[in-house]
Amino acid sequence: MERQRREFLRTMSTAAALPVLAPILKAAAETRSAEDPVAFPDAASRGFRAHFPMLKESVNGQPLVYLDRAATTQRPREVVDALSTFYLHDNANPAKSLHTLAGRSAAAYDAARAKVARSLNARAGQRRSCGRVERPKQSIWLPLLGVARILVQVMRSW
Repeated sequence: MERQRREFLRTMSTAAALPVLAPILKAAAETRSAEDPVAFPDAASRGFRAHFPMLKESVNGQPLVYLDRAATTQRPREVVDALSTFYLHDNANPAKSLHTLAGRSAAAYDAARAKVARSLNARAGQRRSCGRVERPKQSIWLPLLGVARILVQVMRSW
């Protein structure tokens, strides 16, 4: 059971955020239309921001807007709490054949993967992806390209 620490933490963070993000993203998806494919309801937006401690701050009297790449993205309170619990109680490289902490870490990792798989309707052991990327940074830019295409279409319609 060989795992990269970064992959482990990413999976754990995603699993911790799912209960928070799923209803918000579902509400956003239900309000989208062909005319406005990127609509995001105000109530959902407020609910979404409430889960990010830093986004409760103001800068120059305005609500903080934090746009940065994935390396320094803000995390919801639930993710911060889950990672804090991991570092306080289960911090070890996940491996079932080593010591007790490694076994607990491996069990948490497997549980997080299963939770993410269920949210994607993937069967056990099945891998899903949103597209093949050659380099990790491509996975950051691909969604932005989709947004850019939408903006170009909007500008052309003027």
